[in-house]
Amino acid sequence: MNYIGNIPEQEIVHTWADRYDYVYAGLPTIDINPSSLYATWLNTLTGEIFVCLDNTRNANVWKGNFGTSVS
Repeated sequence: MNYIGNIPEQEIVHTWADRYDYVYAGLPTIDINPSSLYATWLNTLTGEIFVCLDNTRNANVWKGNFGTSVS
Protein backbone atom coordinates (compact mmCIF):
# COMPACT_ATOMS: atom_id res chain seq x y z
CA MET A 1 0.00 0.00 0.00
CA ASN A 2 1.04 3.53 -0.65
CA TYR A 3 0.17 6.16 1.89
CA ILE A 4 -0.30 9.74 0.81
CA GLY A 5 -0.26 12.58 3.29
CA ASN A 6 1.65 13.29 6.46
CA ILE A 7 -1.11 13.65 9.04
CA PRO A 8 -2.14 10.17 10.27
CA GLU A 9 -5.82 11.08 10.65
CA GLN A 10 -5.98 12.43 7.10
CA GLU A 11 -3.96 9.84 5.19
CA ILE A 12 -5.46 8.59 1.96
CA VAL A 13 -4.72 4.93 1.39
CA HIS A 14 -4.15 3.73 -2.17
CA THR A 15 -3.74 0.12 -3.24
CA TRP A 16 -2.31 -1.40 -6.41
CA ALA A 17 -5.87 -1.56 -7.80
CA ASP A 18 -6.15 2.24 -7.71
CA ARG A 19 -3.75 2.40 -10.65
CA TYR A 20 -6.40 1.07 -13.06
CA ASP A 21 -9.52 2.72 -14.43
CA TYR A 22 -11.52 -0.51 -14.03
CA VAL A 23 -10.91 -3.41 -11.67
CA TYR A 24 -13.21 -6.42 -12.12
CA ALA A 25 -13.14 -10.20 -12.00
CA GLY A 26 -13.63 -10.75 -15.72
CA LEU A 27 -13.04 -9.43 -19.20
CA PRO A 28 -13.94 -5.94 -20.39
CA THR A 29 -16.82 -5.71 -22.86
CA ILE A 30 -17.32 -3.64 -25.99
CA ASP A 31 -19.96 -1.49 -24.29
CA ILE A 32 -17.95 -0.22 -21.31
CA ASN A 33 -17.42 3.12 -23.11
CA PRO A 34 -14.46 4.67 -21.27
CA SER A 35 -14.20 8.42 -21.64
CA SER A 36 -10.66 8.29 -23.02
CA LEU A 37 -8.38 6.12 -25.09
CA TYR A 38 -5.88 3.96 -23.24
CA ALA A 39 -8.17 3.42 -20.26
CA THR A 40 -6.96 0.41 -18.27
CA TRP A 41 -8.80 -2.66 -17.00
CA LEU A 42 -7.43 -5.17 -14.50
CA ASN A 43 -8.96 -8.65 -14.60
CA THR A 44 -8.57 -9.73 -10.97
CA LEU A 45 -9.17 -13.40 -11.81
CA THR A 46 -6.30 -13.76 -14.29
CA GLY A 47 -4.13 -10.72 -13.60
CA GLU A 48 -4.38 -9.68 -17.25
CA ILE A 49 -4.25 -5.94 -17.86
CA PHE A 50 -6.24 -4.53 -20.78
CA VAL A 51 -5.86 -1.20 -22.56
CA CYS A 52 -8.65 0.41 -24.56
CA LEU A 53 -7.35 1.02 -28.08
CA ASP A 54 -10.64 2.28 -29.52
CA ASN A 55 -13.33 3.87 -27.36
CA THR A 56 -16.02 4.18 -30.03
CA ARG A 57 -19.33 4.09 -28.18
CA ASN A 58 -20.56 0.47 -27.76
CA ALA A 59 -17.79 -0.80 -30.05
CA ASN A 60 -14.74 -0.59 -27.76
CA VAL A 61 -11.58 -2.50 -28.57
CA TRP A 62 -9.53 -3.81 -25.64
CA LYS A 63 -6.14 -5.52 -25.89
CA GLY A 64 -4.71 -7.52 -22.99
CA ASN A 65 -1.07 -8.06 -22.10
CA PHE A 66 -1.57 -11.87 -22.36
CA GLY A 67 -2.72 -11.45 -25.97
CA THR A 68 -6.48 -11.49 -25.35
CA SER A 69 -8.52 -9.14 -27.54
CA VAL A 70 -12.05 -7.93 -26.92
CA SER A 71 -13.76 -6.19 -29.84
